[in-house]
Amino acid sequence: MKFRIIETENLFESRLTDVKQKYPEVDEKTIEEFSKNDPSKNNKYLSWMVDQFNNGNSKLDIIKRVKYFHKHLNSFKNKDIFKYSFDDLKDEIDNVENKKQEKEVKVLKQKDVDIILNDENYLIVYPKSYEASVKYGKGTKWCTASKETDIHWKDYNKKGFFYYLLDKRKSSNDPNYKLAFYYKIINSNFKIWDAKDELILDDNNLNNLNIDEYVKKIMIKNIKKFVDKFKITPEFYGIKDYRFNLDGTLDVFQNVYLNYHLYKLPFKFGKIDGDFFCDNNKLTNLKGCPKIVNGDFTCGGNRLTSLKGSPEEVNGYFSCNTNKLTSLKYLPKIINGHLDCRHNDLTSLKYCTKNINGYFDCSENRKLKSLKYAPEKVNGWFSCVDTDLESLRYAPKIVTGNFYCDNVYKLKSLEGLNLDGMGGKIYARHNPNLKLTEKEKLWTTLNHGRLSLRLGKFY
Repeated sequence: MKFRIIETENLFESRLTDVKQKYPEVDEKTIEEFSKNDPSKNNKYLSWMVDQFNNGNSKLDIIKRVKYFHKHLNSFKNKDIFKYSFDDLKDEIDNVENKKQEKEVKVLKQKDVDIILNDENYLIVYPKSYEASVKYGKGTKWCTASKETDIHWKDYNKKGFFYYLLDKRKSSNDPNYKLAFYYKIINSNFKIWDAKDELILDDNNLNNLNIDEYVKKIMIKNIKKFVDKFKITPEFYGIKDYRFNLDGTLDVFQNVYLNYHLYKLPFKFGKIDGDFFCDNNKLTNLKGCPKIVNGDFTCGGNRLTSLKGSPEEVNGYFSCNTNKLTSLKYLPKIINGHLDCRHNDLTSLKYCTKNINGYFDCSENRKLKSLKYAPEKVNGWFSCVDTDLESLRYAPKIVTGNFYCDNVYKLKSLEGLNLDGMGGKIYARHNPNLKLTEKEKLWTTLNHGRLSLRLGKFY
């Protein structure tokens, strides 16, 4: 036994001396540090390590790779480290890791994971447990694969499901060597993150993803299969008081709030005995909207270019602000509250209802050049602020509240406005080209304090 110890020590010292002599340009402290971290304990890998360092590779990366090689030596086809370059060893380590994962798939297959695809290029799994998520998310920065806590996995898993993809052809240095596919059931939204946890897709369009076509088809097929099994009920959206009709429509006897970043409405609604809010989503159409809403209706803050599919009757207010509407076609025939169509791309007020039982706001439609087809009577305030109007011709004959036409830079006079039909104050501020006619000046004199041409000042 003593002889073996002495022999090992002699070998250790002999190899250390040889390397120092072979690489005089490398600092001795660096060589000794490599010697200290040589996992063989006899400087078996020392010459290779110093050679890689001398070629400009990172000291920490060299030590890390040599320790992995030594620990998993039996997994490598070639067990002589001197047959590998620095990059070759990295590629071989990736191969060993991929094979390990394939073996782990077989162990976990029944209980914790479903294999979606396992061929020479890809491994795709559906992790069904936190443990499986950690195992197949190894090497990524995904919070769902964190060893620290399972809270993120549980939170995401309640709302949807994951697929993890491993591209066997890519190095672990490539952010796309692993991808996390997440389908959120509540809004049918599809997201994909790379290994660095960077969101690379958020538009449900797999065509924008750089993976093989056959893999895309497999993913779409499996997602559809999963979603078909998962029956979404109204309770999922906080709707508890409802009834399905024979035609498949859903009547609801409470307020409906659908603020879930939806790309489409989850049901075909019939009648709503309450408010219906589907604002601040990602809707591009109103397919599935209720026919009758006995409260307020708002679809603002979406991506709508048309009101097709809108309710036929709204017994409260109607708001379609902050979309991309160019027309009010398909506006409900009956609106018993105010009408808010501001911040769109309207070029005309055609199809607008004649009488508004509340305020009317068409401001911030910067392509709107005329008030033709505007309501005749507004039982509230009226605003056409920040528009491209050249005159107030066709303005409502009666406005019971204030009239706002601020920031209408092309406006030259108040001509066309029925001054005697205005029940509140008139705000025409920040209109540099506006000049009052004699008639308007007389009205201002007789109605002192009701016209504001400058901020904070009334005439």
